[in-house]
Amino acid sequence: MPLRDIPRAVRNPKDHDLPAIRTSIEKFGCLVAGELDERTGRLVAGHGRLEVLEAMCEEGADPPQGIERVDPDDAWRVPIVRGWSSRSDAEAEAYIIAANRIPEKGGWEQQLLAEILDDIAAASPDLLELTGYTATDLDDLVADLDARSAEAGKPTADAFDLEAILASDKPTDGMSLAERFLIPPFTVLDARSGWWRDRKRSWLNLGIKSEVGRTARTYNMGFSHDEPHDTEGQGISVFDPVLCELAYRWFSPPRGQVVDPFAGGSVRGIVAASLGRSYLGIDLSETQVEANREQVQTILRPAAASSVDNDGAKHPQRAPGEVTYRVGDSRQILKELPGEFADMIFSCPPYLWLERYSEDPADLSTMTEDAFADSYADIIAEAARVLRPNRFAVLVVGDVRHPRTGRLVDLRGITIRAAEAGGLTLQSTAILATPLGSVALRTGPQFVKSRLLGRAHQDVLAFVKGERQMAADACGPVEVTMPDVLENQEIQSAEPSTTSY
Repeated sequence: MPLRDIPRAVRNPKDHDLPAIRTSIEKFGCLVAGELDERTGRLVAGHGRLEVLEAMCEEGADPPQGIERVDPDDAWRVPIVRGWSSRSDAEAEAYIIAANRIPEKGGWEQQLLAEILDDIAAASPDLLELTGYTATDLDDLVADLDARSAEAGKPTADAFDLEAILASDKPTDGMSLAERFLIPPFTVLDARSGWWRDRKRSWLNLGIKSEVGRTARTYNMGFSHDEPHDTEGQGISVFDPVLCELAYRWFSPPRGQVVDPFAGGSVRGIVAASLGRSYLGIDLSETQVEANREQVQTILRPAAASSVDNDGAKHPQRAPGEVTYRVGDSRQILKELPGEFADMIFSCPPYLWLERYSEDPADLSTMTEDAFADSYADIIAEAARVLRPNRFAVLVVGDVRHPRTGRLVDLRGITIRAAEAGGLTLQSTAILATPLGSVALRTGPQFVKSRLLGRAHQDVLAFVKGERQMAADACGPVEVTMPDVLENQEIQSAEPSTTSY
């Protein structure tokens, strides 16, 4: 039927996501534009599709697949289902509602939905977006499935109840571990918990897009940091802002100087500054550094402005810290820094071959395993040199498979040996239990085929230079107040769940 000749329903209560409908039509075409009631001659289904098609036609766009242009004035003819007649106006309107409400009530078979979405994401992240789901939605879906599975196997009430123990573990001031330190400082950090996911979402809602500026190509999908994926369908690691927040609060002095020799994305700098720390990040990629600087200006400049009263009086304790980036080889730039410059070393090194960031010979991701270990040790030693005595260094690492032999390379061990050779002492380790994402879906076939376990964690290594008690004293009490930049974000007020620790 001619697009302009199709009457709409007199009343239609259904709202529409017109941008999403348009994106879908542009990608998939228009199989059917709507359904017509022969009795009234009006539309009973497809109002959103017709509204989008009209806008596209008026803009002079090319007709999508399934749409015909039949005359010189660019009028479009669209496919309409005809033949059904209502018996009354009430029945026609009942059908309009039923055609939308009944599919809503049907819901989804969650496990199968997750499997299909994961297959779509592996084929193309663009196709995933067209389904109306994002990589974060998929991550949340799998996490919910995992939580329900864990709940089904939860111990009975008379079994070991860690949550009850934590609730009763209150010192004389009456505060729980979570109230004192944001979450209990155990050796398992649960990034799958509702509290963690809500807080992470609040950080990202500031506009943090650590993947912007990344040019990494993933060569080994045996391990990835986190979702989302890059636009070419390869996993790009995005650092967890909640882990940043905990690391800075637990292991650095207020207003301290943080040095990051593998700066990568923007997350660690933005979170450091939001918590009043100064941050120096070093990275080989000028493109990455420029993208980081742009995000820092966009996100932190309003925060800096809000730290000044109407009378011009500044409140430095509320203002964000300074974020500085330098482009170049960390081995050389660290040598230029004076000794005892940093109050904390915090970084996440390249995971050998997992992601290749450039073809620069100085890029660790281009090196052989032995060359990587040597250069990595040099960088860690220089970072240790610029660290003040009685201060902490925190490195986040994970093992990675050799792309040719499949051998698991012990990056954790390489890091510990490099740090200790540089004068640092390993004082604590923790496991960061990461959102399962596609790991939950791929582990079954992987395990059946080769008995490989699905990797669902990262290693957090905390080192100290000097005496750990003096380093803890330098950090002072752990701050648990809400960062200014998050005050307008919606964050769960409940304490973190401890059932999974």
